[in-house]
Amino acid sequence: MRTSGAESRSRDRQARSRHRPLERTIGKSLSVSDSGGHVNLWTVNSSTGAWRQITHERDENVTLGVPMWSTDGKRIGFVSSRGLTGLSFGIWTVDPDGSNMRNLVPRGLGMTWSSDGAWVYYINEGTIYKIPSTGGAAVAVRTGRARNVVAANGTTLFFMVDRTLTDGSPGFEIHVASPEDAPSRVLARIAAGRAPQWQIVHPALSPDGQMLALPLTDGATTNIWTLSTSSGEWRQVTDFGARPTFIARRVSWLADGRSILAAVGAGDADVVMFERKPPQ
Repeated sequence: MRTSGAESRSRDRQARSRHRPLERTIGKSLSVSDSGGHVNLWTVNSSTGAWRQITHERDENVTLGVPMWSTDGKRIGFVSSRGLTGLSFGIWTVDPDGSNMRNLVPRGLGMTWSSDGAWVYYINEGTIYKIPSTGGAAVAVRTGRARNVVAANGTTLFFMVDRTLTDGSPGFEIHVASPEDAPSRVLARIAAGRAPQWQIVHPALSPDGQMLALPLTDGATTNIWTLSTSSGEWRQVTDFGARPTFIARRVSWLADGRSILAAVGAGDADVVMFERKPPQ
């Protein structure tokens, strides 16, 4: 869909029930599939529509997802619960052809790549860390109660804070710090009602660093909004009216910065009366 809000279209209607597109790089989209009870990552060629399976997880108890392309398109980062229990996850990376899979971080969430692809940023117990994308020792960037790392753009760091983990009040804040370990300022606040728990708010930074894009929910309808990284001004990109519409997790910018890719679902319901038949 164009960021002007003038156009919205589905890239692959036939496969929507099987795949959820989550991330985009030049010429390819990245998606998560839950077909057959095994969650895996796939890529789809945006020109030919050809699908390619990247991971081959066969354990139905393992959860993986939230994939993210590196800035050069040569690696994919994602989270996986492989080897862990409960709601614990690690950060993994893999090449787009499925080779060179590695567990980069034993425990971590809310990852992003640095703008030069040299570092992977992530959260562990509220502290923001970064680790060389080729592996090595992790470095603590800043302590606190961060929820996820939005983007590391040069010396500027964007991250989310869950207010319930800081002062107990509902809602979220988008923070920005420059340099990354400097005191942060609040760029925007998001009411708890506009970010339901199932949505998992994780804004996406535009290629030029001028806007953040994210889905926000009002009532039963989710729309995509952009936030200026300089002025903090909100702008609505889509308008689904009163139709029950769901956009979960993270949207993604196309490389030209003019369009946004999102997994959009439509909901509906009927009121049905069941008549109880007398026993025979």
